[in-house]
Amino acid sequence: AFKGQLVIPEFETFCKDITEIYNKCKTNTSGSPAGYIPQLARGDPGKWGVSLCTIDGQRFSIGDVEEPFTIQSTSKPFTYALCLDHLGEDTVQEFIGREPSGRGFNDIALDRNGLPHNPMVNSGAIMSAALLLYKVKPELCTSDKFELVNNFFTRMAGGFKV
Repeated sequence: AFKGQLVIPEFETFCKDITEIYNKCKTNTSGSPAGYIPQLARGDPGKWGVSLCTIDGQRFSIGDVEEPFTIQSTSKPFTYALCLDHLGEDTVQEFIGREPSGRGFNDIALDRNGLPHNPMVNSGAIMSAALLLYKVKPELCTSDKFELVNNFFTRMAGGFKV
C-alpha cells in the first residue's frame, strides 16, 4: 500500500461514487424497521450511514456513522471467524458446512448429515454461537466470554468501538 499499489488506486473517485450512491439511497424512506425484533423496532429509521475499509486500510465514512446501532445478522461472519480463529477449520467444519445454501437468512435447514449448510443462515449462525459458547475457551465465565467476543469484534473493526 505504501508503494502506491492500493486496492482501489483512484480512491477519491471511488468515494465520490459511494457518496452519490449514499445520497440516492438516503432518499428512499419506504419500508419500516422490523417490529418483531425489539432492538430494530426502537431504531431511528432516519439514521443512515455507510463506512468502508479496504484490505489495505483505505477508509471512508459518510452519514450517521457515529450513531450506535444493533448489528444483528451482520455479526454472523465475525462469530464464524472467531470460531475459526480459536478452534481451527477442521473442528468448525465438523459442525458447520461452507457451501452456499441459496436460502434466506432466517431459514433453518440442515444438510444430509444433519449439519447446517452455511454459517451465514440462522441455523449455521446458531451453531457458530453454540461453538463460541461451549468450545471456545469453555473455562471463561459469561462476562469474560462477552469481553473476548467484544475484543475480537473491535479488532475486526480496526480498533473502532463496536
